[in-house]
Amino acid sequence: MPTPTVSPTQSRQTTYKITDATAFVTVFGAQINASETRNITLVYMYPRPKTGEKGPVPDVGLTFIEAAATGPRVRYTPMTLPGSGTELSYQVDTYDAGNGILFCWVRIPTLTSTNVPLTFYFGSKTPSHTAATAAATWASDYKAVYHFNEASTSATVLDATSNARNAVQANTTVTNDEIHLAAGVPIPGGGYSFNGSSTSIIQNTGTNPDITGPFTISAWVYYKGTSSSDNKIVSDEFNFGHGYKLSVKNATGTENLETETRTTANPTPGNLLNAGAVTGNTWQYIQGEYNGSKFVNFINGVQVSTAIVAGAAPEAASVILMGLDHGSSGVYPDQNFYNGYMDEVRISSIAKSAGSRQQSARSSSRHCS
Repeated sequence: MPTPTVSPTQSRQTTYKITDATAFVTVFGAQINASETRNITLVYMYPRPKTGEKGPVPDVGLTFIEAAATGPRVRYTPMTLPGSGTELSYQVDTYDAGNGILFCWVRIPTLTSTNVPLTFYFGSKTPSHTAATAAATWASDYKAVYHFNEASTSATVLDATSNARNAVQANTTVTNDEIHLAAGVPIPGGGYSFNGSSTSIIQNTGTNPDITGPFTISAWVYYKGTSSSDNKIVSDEFNFGHGYKLSVKNATGTENLETETRTTANPTPGNLLNAGAVTGNTWQYIQGEYNGSKFVNFINGVQVSTAIVAGAAPEAASVILMGLDHGSSGVYPDQNFYNGYMDEVRISSIAKSAGSRQQSARSSSRHCS
């Protein structure tokens, strides 16, 4: 097999121009606890499919399918690590056949502080990657992961995990997200815009994402709220009931990141950490964490505040609510709508390690120098 030509144009989140059937690419890693998932983003620029070929199938896999296959049906493993023939779990975020762009999430079994070569194959006549393999990209601690890559205001908002906690959207508009901007992807989409008055994305399939211990809630946000607004990002607190919540809220004269739980012992105003200034009109990666004894807030992978809160573990609650405080008619009207752009929402039932938090922020940041 000839040596591939690979030209990286950025580091960490890296864009590669692939001119051969196999490319050996370098992935920037971080030290991450062995019990956690290791998800990285990769963007590939590769030749457009030849006549008679099809590109990657977004819901199935990344391998090319030759429409009129002749000769032996050779199977290629799409993504592997050095010395291994085991296919890595990966999930398509964006595929654009016209521009020859593939953007995907890949789960790496082990990451270190050194670079990790990753082999990417395409040209398979019998792709074996399935939807179940794609869902395995996300470890079992993830209650839900939303890529917001539907690029449609009427489509079902899909949960990327095997939990199938899909959602219905209302009054959204499609916007470019931080990941597409960072990679220079020339096609629109990747995130949703929330108008601050009526936009919502609410889970309508699957079981409730109950968490009664540690958690990490995260999202990419481009905040456009006012200096006095209360903007809900992610919650499962229906009718201001029990559960967990991540917000951007002005409670001290500054728009701060707020992590919250509500319990029987403290239903109102709940257990709160309101600290860590969120900058408006720029993409930032926000994370709210409860580690079993305290809340910790992070912005772009850096700790910005912490507070020990006794009895702060959330209690079983409702479905996932994004962009608002959601209530039932005659009890609590919908309120505290988020104003801005949002992408890559994740809810995990563990407190992530420092390496995992930093890797999540790096993997989709435009600041790749």
